[in-house]
Amino acid sequence: RLLLHLWLLLSFVFLFYMFKAGASFYHHNYYIVPFSPVMALVASVAICHIRKVKWRVLLLLAVLAEGIGNQQDAFRIRDDEKPKLSLETIADSLSQRQDLVSFFTDDGNPQELYFAHRKGWVSNRAELLNPDYIELLRSKGCRLIFINRRQWAAEPPPGLPLVYEDENYWVFGLGNEKVAPSQ
Repeated sequence: RLLLHLWLLLSFVFLFYMFKAGASFYHHNYYIVPFSPVMALVASVAICHIRKVKWRVLLLLAVLAEGIGNQQDAFRIRDDEKPKLSLETIADSLSQRQDLVSFFTDDGNPQELYFAHRKGWVSNRAELLNPDYIELLRSKGCRLIFINRRQWAAEPPPGLPLVYEDENYWVFGLGNEKVAPSQ
């Protein structure tokens, strides 16, 4: 009984965290990792209540097949994702590892920030077109703004000095950055 109450309490805390995180919670699969043990416990209790071993095995095989099938994209790098592999090299040529950067993303996905091995912000289009927001980033120590050209699909934001450009990314400086040759 105590275990049930503890499980309910932790579930409500996690539910609060889910609501607080908003859309980024369900968009990024890794946010559910802390709740995985609870889900595994609930699933195992449910499976134990299935009386026929044959049905248990079939259910577990179905879960296994779904899990493998769901990860097919993880076994190879899609062509449209390959430019992200160059972000660390680009960032290293323009800044130090401890420098803060911002990446343009309309969906809040910080993946490119991780590939660059930097800390910083993900910013949407409206924010990057707002001079006050750019000043806020600068005041917080942001050195570079990376824009994925395929996602932006428009002219670069005005008023920002371009310090790097290739077919996939524009990088704009906010001060004290190195200037790399365009490729």
